[in-house]
Amino acid sequence: MNSENTAILGPGWGLGKFLTFFENPVEVVIMKGSIRRFFRKLSTLLDDGLIGIGYFGYELSQDFLPVRFRANKLKIGIPPSAFMFFDGGAKISKMFVGKDGETKIEPTIEKREFLRMVERIKEYIAKGDVYEVNISQRFDFVSSCKPLEIFSNLIRAQPAPFTCFLDFSDFQIISGSMELFLKRNGKRIMTRPIKGTRPRHPNVRIDREMVKDLRESEKERAENLMIVDLMRNDLSKVCEFGSVRVTKLFEVEGFSTLYQMFSEVIGRLRNGMSLQDILVATFPPGSVTGAPKVRAMEIIEELEPHRREPYCGATAVVMPTGDFTMSVAIRTMAMRNGYGAFWVGGGITWDSDPEAEYDETVVKAVATCKALGLEKLEV
Repeated sequence: MNSENTAILGPGWGLGKFLTFFENPVEVVIMKGSIRRFFRKLSTLLDDGLIGIGYFGYELSQDFLPVRFRANKLKIGIPPSAFMFFDGGAKISKMFVGKDGETKIEPTIEKREFLRMVERIKEYIAKGDVYEVNISQRFDFVSSCKPLEIFSNLIRAQPAPFTCFLDFSDFQIISGSMELFLKRNGKRIMTRPIKGTRPRHPNVRIDREMVKDLRESEKERAENLMIVDLMRNDLSKVCEFGSVRVTKLFEVEGFSTLYQMFSEVIGRLRNGMSLQDILVATFPPGSVTGAPKVRAMEIIEELEPHRREPYCGATAVVMPTGDFTMSVAIRTMAMRNGYGAFWVGGGITWDSDPEAEYDETVVKAVATCKALGLEKLEV
C-alpha cells in the first residue's frame, strides 16, 4: 500500500464499518496565507463534488479570536491546516501488522514544570479569572518505524472511532481520537465533548470500580458540565433559538486502555450557516481549551512552552453536500522524515491534584507509546 498523499479513516467517520482508504487526490490544499483565501479554495473544490479530508490546526483560531500565539513551533514544520480532495474511496477490511522499530522519546518539559503549570492555573481559578483550563505537554520523538506502520500499531493498541492517517507526502498526521467535535447532517449539528478519564485494569472487579468511580466523581462531573455549557453556548451562535439541548450527560465509554466520560449536545442550524461560520463560532473545541474559552486560551499560551499545531485542533471529513464530521485532534501525532511529536493533556479545575493530573496524562499516552513500539511512557 503506497501511503503518499493518502488518507485512511476509521469507522466513526460514517464511511464504512471498517477502514476507508483514499488515494490519488485531485488536489492538495496547504494553508499558507489568509484564512479567507483558504476557505474559499475549500469551498470551490467542495462545489466541484469532491470530498475534503484534512485538519484544522489549533492556532488557526488566532484569525478570529483575540488570542496571539508566540510559543515555539515544531522544528519539523507542520502547516497550520491542510486538506486533500478526493473523488471517492475504497473499503479496507483489515490493516497489515506494523513492525516495531527503534524509538526515542524526549519530553519538552520536566514533570516539575507540568506540576507548576497546574498550580499556576489553580491560582488563576482562585482569583476568578477562569473556571477550568486544559493544559498539555509535548513529547518529541525520533523513530525508525514508518508512519503507516505506526498507524497500524495504533489502531491495534487502542481502536477508536475517529482514527485517521493523513499522509501529505512530506509530512503525516496520525490520530487515534475517540472524541467527536462536530457532526453536521443537513441542519442538525451535534457535539460530544469528553471530560473525565480512568485507566482500564486487567482485574474485572477493579475495572468495574474504575467505571463506578468515574461515573460518580464530583470533580469529573463538574469538569464535564463546564464544557457542556461552553459547547451549548458556542452552538447557540449558529443555531436556531431554543434548539440547542443536551441529549446525553455523564455517559461513560470504555476503550482498550482507558474509560472516558462524555456528554452530547445537539442543535438545529440557522439558514445559511457555512463551514467557516460554524468553525468561527466553535473552534477550537471547548473540551481542549477550558472555560471561559478565550481567557483559558490566554493562560494556555502563557504557560505552555510549545504550540499545539494539529493537536487540539480538528481532523475533518467534509462532503460536497456541506455535511461534515470533525474529531477533536487528541491522541494525535505529527511526523516528518522519522521525526515527530505527540501531546497529552487534561482539564484543570480548582480541586485538581497536580500529581494525579500528571498521572492522567501518562495514562493517555499508553496507546501512543505502544504504537511507537514502547510499552509505556518512560518519564
